[in-house]
Amino acid sequence: MGDEDVARENGELRGLRAALPPVADRWLAAEIVSVQLSSLRHRLLINRGAVNGVFKAQAVLDDRGLIGQTAHVGPWSAEVILITDPEHAVPVRIERTGLRTIAVGAGDATSLGLPYLPSNADIKSGDLLVTSGLGGVFPEGYPVARVTAVHRDAVQPLAQVRAEPLAHVDTDSEVMLVWFRADRPTAPPTGKPLGELKGGIPSLQPQPVPPRPQSAAPGPPAAPQPARARPPAAVPRKQPAEPQATEPAAAPRAAEPKAATPQPAPPEPATSEPPKQEPPTPQPDAPPAKEQQ
Repeated sequence: MGDEDVARENGELRGLRAALPPVADRWLAAEIVSVQLSSLRHRLLINRGAVNGVFKAQAVLDDRGLIGQTAHVGPWSAEVILITDPEHAVPVRIERTGLRTIAVGAGDATSLGLPYLPSNADIKSGDLLVTSGLGGVFPEGYPVARVTAVHRDAVQPLAQVRAEPLAHVDTDSEVMLVWFRADRPTAPPTGKPLGELKGGIPSLQPQPVPPRPQSAAPGPPAAPQPARARPPAAVPRKQPAEPQATEPAAAPRAAEPKAATPQPAPPEPATSEPPKQEPPTPQPDAPPAKEQQ
């Protein structure tokens, strides 16, 4: 490496260091190994990985603006998804008005889209877009892009806004990985240097059910309360006797039925025929009486 290359590299490193956001704790320069720019994928491969403390969803910056974030982390390398990738979105804020929105990749290295702004939004060409700090990845107030075109249509409810990224993703040779200070409220959370997370966020894991509180120790018996006088019970009114139904009721009554009063059996009807006389029972023959002498 010649003197000119060393001077250029030192200049780039000085520029990267001067561009660090105030909430940065430390940073690490990484060299771009390969670039993949197509209509569907905008990715970088850098020569830093988990052995260097790189973690997934870590912010990647350069001396001009935001580059992207790490998507896959290996032991000695990491893949960076650029802000121009169609699958990437970054929460931004219009510096002039403070209006927050989302900038998404358009599949072009020199263009970003803002598809969620209404047609009456206060935005114009030349406005600077900075990170809003939402999403937990990028710090607040770091430059992202500058608005280049705003088109409003009376028929469409949303405005068509285009912005140009400030970072030169197609010409950069080095980027920087940033760790943020945990004691600053505007700093995003920093992951542990263990590569990609396998077990999820510990704070979001199911927590054990706390034990039920034990009953209080028995105290002295309470003083008996004076008995309250009960109001006199209402005397039930006597209901009139219901006539006996000659036919069974169609539906069973809810109350328990009363015991039926036994009725005398009706007398048998008299007949005009005389009672039949039974024939006399035959008696055994008696022995003949002896003749008198």
